Amino acid sequence: MEIRLKRSGILKNFNEYLDGDSNPFKKQKHFNEAVSTAIDDANSSFEEQKKQISRLELEIKALLNQTNALKSQINKLKSLENQHFSYLYGQSGKFDECMLEVNPEARDSVKNKNIIETGAELSECFKSVKSSPENLENAGEVFRKNAQSQINQIHQNYNSRIIAVICTDLTLHCGMEAIRNEAYDIYNLLRKKSCYNVKLVSIEKSVENMVQRGDIICIPASKTRECLKKINPMLCIICESTAHVLTANDCGLLMFRSIVRLSGQNPLRDITENTMAELCHLNDFGIQKYCVQSQKAADIMTENGFHEPVISYPVIDINKHIYSCRTEPHDLKKFTVGFASSPMTDEQCSHRGIELLCKTVSETKGVQYLILWRNKDIELPEILKKSPHCRIEYGRYDMERFYSEIDCVMIPYSTENFNHSCSVSAIEAMLNGIPVISTEVAGVSELVKRFGIGLVTNQFATACNQIRTDYCRFSSYQLVANLRSFFEKNSVLKLIEQEAEKTFTTGTVTLYEWDRLLKQKKKYLVKGHEQMKQYYQNAEIAGNYTAHRFKQYPQNCFDLMERQSVNLIISDFFKDRNAPEILDIACGDGRIVQENIKFGNCTAVDSSEQMLQLVGNRLQPVTNRLVTKKADFITDSLDTVFDAVTTFRYIRHFDYKTRKLIYRKIRNCLSENGILIFDVPCRTFELRLKNINGWGNYNIYDVFFTREGIAEELEKNGFELRYMIPVGKGLVDRLPDEVMTWTVGAVKKL
Repeated sequence: MEIRLKRSGILKNFNEYLDGDSNPFKKQKHFNEAVSTAIDDANSSFEEQKKQISRLELEIKALLNQTNALKSQINKLKSLENQHFSYLYGQSGKFDECMLEVNPEARDSVKNKNIIETGAELSECFKSVKSSPENLENAGEVFRKNAQSQINQIHQNYNSRIIAVICTDLTLHCGMEAIRNEAYDIYNLLRKKSCYNVKLVSIEKSVENMVQRGDIICIPASKTRECLKKINPMLCIICESTAHVLTANDCGLLMFRSIVRLSGQNPLRDITENTMAELCHLNDFGIQKYCVQSQKAADIMTENGFHEPVISYPVIDINKHIYSCRTEPHDLKKFTVGFASSPMTDEQCSHRGIELLCKTVSETKGVQYLILWRNKDIELPEILKKSPHCRIEYGRYDMERFYSEIDCVMIPYSTENFNHSCSVSAIEAMLNGIPVISTEVAGVSELVKRFGIGLVTNQFATACNQIRTDYCRFSSYQLVANLRSFFEKNSVLKLIEQEAEKTFTTGTVTLYEWDRLLKQKKKYLVKGHEQMKQYYQNAEIAGNYTAHRFKQYPQNCFDLMERQSVNLIISDFFKDRNAPEILDIACGDGRIVQENIKFGNCTAVDSSEQMLQLVGNRLQPVTNRLVTKKADFITDSLDTVFDAVTTFRYIRHFDYKTRKLIYRKIRNCLSENGILIFDVPCRTFELRLKNINGWGNYNIYDVFFTREGIAEELEKNGFELRYMIPVGKGLVDRLPDEVMTWTVGAVKKL
């Protein structure tokens, strides 16, 4: 019993123990339950977070898609923005060009050319002052420094865009002589309507140092080159009668990039053969661009090997004069003839037609003469002195008054020499409805014939009577309106600004200097058809032709690129046509011929027997498509017609006069829609390379081209540029960005 009671008490105590807080099992149980609950809660939370992450991932994907869509839209907008800017830039250029025709002085570039305006971003440096007032002085210094830098840059840009209008003895002859008057008129035109910084320069024998006299910068003739280098014009406008102006004063003007406006009817009077070759060379290299004032003057220049000059008539301000066109003379009883083309030197007298003037005065009755005799030192013929019908005015004379006093103008020139192509007095007279009587030899006769305001004849007395009796026929409003419209389109300003905008590469040397540098190395300049022919007939030169040119890097790469470009042009041009008949001129060792025979039969022509032997030995054993023919393409005739003509290292060796002949002969042997394929050396690359290596290392004459220049040359010679594949860019380490040549394909124009 006692034992049972004790056991019962123990159990009771044990149960109490189990139920008590100190029971470790109970604690473990609670812990386990808590952990289990926590795990369940964690699992539940984790699942919820997984769901949230999934939702976020979907949202992020959606946002990424939206972001990509926005980026795409932004890129499209940027592309559109660039297109709009390009379009607006192009349109602004077109607008500027239109304004150049209509109202040049209204262009922003002209209105603002004297305004110095700095950028608004200069004030950015003051933003820090708000939080740090002590930075005020420093910000002011930064502002001043940056503003001064911009002002200096504006001045530098303006002073680097100088156009110099140049003539001789302007201070002595201005107001009396047409050339000097035109120089002054061009200067005023550019100053008012051009966007460039314009200087008026007169080469004077009477000054010893460069001096400014009003608008005119006078420079001594003996220091022409030195003074012009100080002025540093990007373009010169040289006004003179003949090309002698370029070689005068120790060739002071010769190497300045220029538009040369020659007013003489024979602009090459008394130019020697060597000087002619030098001027043609510089004209070919873009140093000089020529303007003349009649078709006859242009023909004289092209016949002597110059590029076709621009026919640019004298600068006439058609709003300057009062056009009181008359349908009848002032007074039928006193019909007045004016003469304003008096000689300025004794040498000019016979050429200016003074004899014909005197003859006309003696033969006409009832006609009065108003003669402006500019130079008092030139003896006036006795018949003019004594004639009661002649009124002589010496020195300067008001030309508006002159036109108001006369009914007709005489231009009695007897030769092309010492005479202006296009007499300003004749043009201004016709614009005032005053008929002109001109000899055929005078350049202005072209305009008299074209517009009918006068007569072209040597019978001046008869012509006076014709005009006097039928005045309305020669001075109608419609005739004058046609002439006025013609001169409104005679945009000298446009011509000058377009030339100024062209890219120009310096570094050209004269033929004399090129040959001098070669002679120092006991070589000579191989130039001209005969010299070139003799040079390549040398057996040693012929045998080493390819080895010297195309075996080593980079020329081996250049050779492959050039041949591949020929291959590309032929395959593309004849892809839908029968196999072409091809002519290769100056074939050399057959470097280009090997491409031609892949497409059709090829006739290889060369004047060198050694070269023909090379090409025959090399290619005839492997093809039946090759025919070789010994012929000089310039002097010999080819009767066969070809679908394509290839010629490399040939056309580039000749001056423009010879190139014109070559183009003409190629056209004659090309079939309808035939193609000429040839190499065109890049002017920028070649000039830079030759100035790096020295001109004395190049003994074969070459002409270099701009892209625009070759397109224009082909157009003028009956071809249309179709293909232009650049060759050799990146092959010369010192000139990595320059194209070496272009392979050109030009189609015969019908």
